[in-house]
Amino acid sequence: MKERINNRGEVVGRSDRAAGLEHAFLWRPRSGMLDLGGLPGNPDSFSMATVINDAGLVGGMGLAANGDTHAFVWTHRSGITDIGTLGGPLAYATAVTDDGMVLGTSQTAGLLNHAFAWTRQGGMVDLGTAGAIESYTNNLTASRNGYLTGDIRFADGTSHAYFWSRTGGMRGLGTLGGSRSFGNSINNKAQLVGASATASEQDVAIIWTARDGMLDLNTRLRHAPGVQVSVGLAISDAGTILARSTTGYFLLKPDCGCPGPHTVGAIQAPDTIGVGHPYDASVAFAGGARAAQYNVTWSWGDGSGEQQGNASARDGAGSASASHRFKGPGVYRVSVKVGDRSGQAVTVGRTVVVHGAVFGGGAAGSGSFHPHAQTVPKQASRPGPATFALFAPGPAAPAMLPAKPALQFQAGTLNFHSDSIAPLSSRGQRAQFEGSGKLNGAGGYRFRLTTTAGSQAGPAQPSRFGLRIWHVDATGAEVVAYDNHGAGEGSALLPAQGRIVRQ
Repeated sequence: MKERINNRGEVVGRSDRAAGLEHAFLWRPRSGMLDLGGLPGNPDSFSMATVINDAGLVGGMGLAANGDTHAFVWTHRSGITDIGTLGGPLAYATAVTDDGMVLGTSQTAGLLNHAFAWTRQGGMVDLGTAGAIESYTNNLTASRNGYLTGDIRFADGTSHAYFWSRTGGMRGLGTLGGSRSFGNSINNKAQLVGASATASEQDVAIIWTARDGMLDLNTRLRHAPGVQVSVGLAISDAGTILARSTTGYFLLKPDCGCPGPHTVGAIQAPDTIGVGHPYDASVAFAGGARAAQYNVTWSWGDGSGEQQGNASARDGAGSASASHRFKGPGVYRVSVKVGDRSGQAVTVGRTVVVHGAVFGGGAAGSGSFHPHAQTVPKQASRPGPATFALFAPGPAAPAMLPAKPALQFQAGTLNFHSDSIAPLSSRGQRAQFEGSGKLNGAGGYRFRLTTTAGSQAGPAQPSRFGLRIWHVDATGAEVVAYDNHGAGEGSALLPAQGRIVRQ
């Protein structure tokens, strides 16, 4: 079930029914859940409500009688209205403004994706592409008064964030020197946040305004406790920003000079480490008080127990560090809890892959990569990098392993954790594996993984990563959940930021 909520506490989403496909629903505090039904002409078919405004206007998507997926609007007075598409087989709503304009993405007759706006007076209008070939919206990309952001995509695979308004239309915003940028959220003041690649193709969080243009959000942070934010996810009218780094989420608040709870940054430590080598970790934190005492508790995730420490902060900022030696290989979750005298505590964590020589030609490592433009399905390649952590045995691994093999993978809305991994082949720096696991908590999925270990000397020979995830449906057909076209024997693998080693 996926739901959205308005300021009156009304919730929309989709829900299973006793018979038939899922239906969109509206839940109200006093009357409970209401089935919104299917699209006209196909009342028993699938429908899903995705957005609602404070007036109770609902937007969503559902199956039309011809089998295409159309966007819809719903009101208590008129019920579901099919608002169609821009000529293609798919359209979905991602926002509803206070005055009843619906915004979303639709395929055209040429099967290209274009952002759209719908009103009762004007119907569905193509918002264009600002010189690109496609334009996209997603949840949180519109403000209540109708400003819109998202990304436009060019024929060469590059993408730019855009800003759209009713008076000015769509405007491409460029990048910070790299091949991609995208907008995630915009407020009523036309301030938008998202991410952009720099000239070195590293993703950084951005904030854009008409006055200042696109800025690296990291250059505007004060009292940032070791934080390097990679994407801005949401921004409020007050300027509060929800942001994410590779190791956690952060709430960034306008600097008002007033005291408040402390904030803990990401753990600074290697992504991979050899068995028995010193694993040095540090963490920074900041608070409103000019001087404060903090209690620090480290947990290494390997059953070795907690490690206590103390740290002091002056002028609103402080740090703590610790070191540990892992005795066995595996994928471990390292965490640190930082508490102050008031009793408030914040815990942050990160994954570390510990590798050794006992896995007989296997592979271990972690990192990220940007999904290929042809990644299947498209919703798996939402803006931002895919991340992975891997510890897998090779053909010569002993029968009794000192740690459970593991693959953790996330791309967009897809979150995959392996249950089993077995080697298929191993030649030189390239290795292939297969296994089973759970996708977004659901079991019954298979995967095939191909890796190439990178050079330790630098980026000239990057590590490479290819993955295919699928399940078999009731008819015996394979249904692909994710495929970056790199898991087949002999296929080209995507370069990854991070490190994969042979062990």
